[in-house]
Amino acid sequence: MLHHRDFHKSLDALFLRHKWNPEIIEYYVYKVLRNISFALISLFIPIYLYSDLNYSLFEIILFFLINEIFFLIFIPFSGKIIEKLGIKHSILAHLPGMIIFTFGLRFLSGDFYGDLWIICLILLIRVLPKSILTAAEQVFVAKNILNQKGHDGQGLATIRIVLITASLISPLVGGFITFYFGFDMFFNFAIIIMVLAMIPLLLTKDQYFHSTKSPKNILKYFFREVPKNFHIAEGARWSVDSLLWIVWPLFLFVVVQNTKDLGILISVSAVISIGVSYYVGKRIDSKPSKKLFKKMTKISSSIFFLRTIVPNQIVIVFFDSINKILDPILMLPYEKYYYNFIKSNKNILEISIASVLIMEIAYFISLIFLAVYFGVIAYLDIAITYFVFIGLFFSYGLLILLFVKISEIVDDEDEN
Repeated sequence: MLHHRDFHKSLDALFLRHKWNPEIIEYYVYKVLRNISFALISLFIPIYLYSDLNYSLFEIILFFLINEIFFLIFIPFSGKIIEKLGIKHSILAHLPGMIIFTFGLRFLSGDFYGDLWIICLILLIRVLPKSILTAAEQVFVAKNILNQKGHDGQGLATIRIVLITASLISPLVGGFITFYFGFDMFFNFAIIIMVLAMIPLLLTKDQYFHSTKSPKNILKYFFREVPKNFHIAEGARWSVDSLLWIVWPLFLFVVVQNTKDLGILISVSAVISIGVSYYVGKRIDSKPSKKLFKKMTKISSSIFFLRTIVPNQIVIVFFDSINKILDPILMLPYEKYYYNFIKSNKNILEISIASVLIMEIAYFISLIFLAVYFGVIAYLDIAITYFVFIGLFFSYGLLILLFVKISEIVDDEDEN
């Protein structure tokens, strides 16, 4: 780990390599605030559903499966919405919906099937504006941040450091708030941060474009023209992410049993990968990364499940820290290949929407599998202990081997 002073020097060196303009500064301020609030929500909503509402793991998976069904319905229409709203307004549009969703969670009673109409309503309010977010952000990043040849890795590292910083702060803050003040205060805090996140991107003019692509064109492009290896790599990437998004917090809560210790545990392991992200981002700009990337897929796949192998907080921190160290070494080269492919397409919006559709389909399929798995666990009346999680993390870890497929859609000359 870098010392405090050296860490700030490294961050300064990284940031100063950008040709800063107001749009980039506003984006990073928005990104920090937005990801603090969303890291809070993403981590603690599964725990809230499990610990406060007493939903079963099967019902929690159904909750998120409904979420994905709405996404799959609305994503093909996102291009036209972004065209009308503008790129920055499309990025921000999800925040009011997320605020209403977060406020609406407190009206759930704990009876999942009795709550189903409220669940569908608040998820619809959340998803409808959020379905355009990822594509709008990808277009913004490609046009404004990754447009300096030879610095893609450092640009991606900057974004990753922002996200890691949010993931470092959020569990600690959220864990203490929920432990001492309860989930109502936690939701209020997250809403305040989301309101603040809406301000930065409203300070300058929006960016607009015209697209001739209809939802039908997007679907045709998705099925006929997106390379098979892109489907495989992205499908594997987001399937693994779905496990970390929903099941990982629940596993930690089963082991730790309170939100304060859980927040400390996650924050301790998260800080380690900040320095690694900077170092890897610099390296992948200076030399080819395919050899390192292939090696890291094998190593990461091999140890992915070890974070669940022993239900002890110290052991969990140790193995989670190792996974956090490996994550930027694996994902920064991955993201460089990913954005090289995105930028190589004539219509960035078209491929961005297609990639979002792949992501949501992967989530959907993964959640169906998890629903069946936890449904069987519930049917057999098996106690929820850490043993039920080990097999999941082992099997999902094997999917990491498919990440390497992303490097097979990039020409050799694009590696330098």
